[in-house]
Formats: sequence, C-alpha cells, structure tokens
Amino acid sequence: MFDLPKATEIRKPIHKKLIYSKFPMRLKGESRSSFDEEIGKIVVTNEISPVSVNIKEGVKVSSVFVLQVELKRKTYSEKNITSIAKMFGQNVLLVLVLVYKCGQEKLNNLYYQVKEQRRCSTWRRTKNLTLRNSSSR
Repeated sequence: MFDLPKATEIRKPIHKKLIYSKFPMRLKGESRSSFDEEIGKIVVTNEISPVSVNIKEGVKVSSVFVLQVELKRKTYSEKNITSIAKMFGQNVLLVLVLVYKCGQEKLNNLYYQVKEQRRCSTWRRTKNLTLRNSSSR
C-alpha cells in the first residue's frame, strides 16, 4: 500500500473478539455496538523500527505500527478510531479503508470515480492514478 520495504511487513489480523475480551470496560453496551457497526477488519500491516529498516531509534519514538482499519460505512465515529489508537498503546499510523459491498464486488481502495446514474454500481476503480504533491503546483 505504501511501498514500504518487505522487511516491515507483518500482515497480522487483530480479531474484534480479542479486542472485546481485552478491553471490556472501554467497549460495552452502545460503544460496542457502534464499534461493531462501523469497524470491519483491523490488520497490523507493517512495523517501522530499527529492527525492520536501517534507521536509528528516535529519542521519543522507537517504532511505528501501520494498522489498516476497514470501515463498514462512510460515516464513522471519531471515538471508535481514537479508541483503536489508544488500545494499541503504541505509535500507530491508522489507514482507514472504506469497504463497499455491491453483490460480490468488494471495493477497498481510496480512489474511485463516481458516476451519478446508478447507486451501487456507481463506483469503479480508477486506473493509472498518479499522486502529485499539491505544493508543487
């Protein structure tokens, strides 16, 4: 996703059952149902640290974990996202991925073009996407 070195890859899924059992007080009742309705999968994709890449350990930060969080809907509670960051207790970079399910099709990239004629099949993958630095214009 971010073209990080292979040595940083972890690809470890974090199951919501594990989160619920470790943090029962933080996620109970309405908070839990909101979390379950908004958050799909959570995967630790990378660890950036002196062990995985050739960098020195910082004074305040020794490592950063990249977490991919699948959102089930466009609107989400910031409280749920902040809770994920706090639960890990590490320096994390959260990558929020919106997942649309249209029949069997699962669209989970950030860049799509919208056609306004239809509802579910309006999203399509944009090919040859180039990201540019907006300050260089």
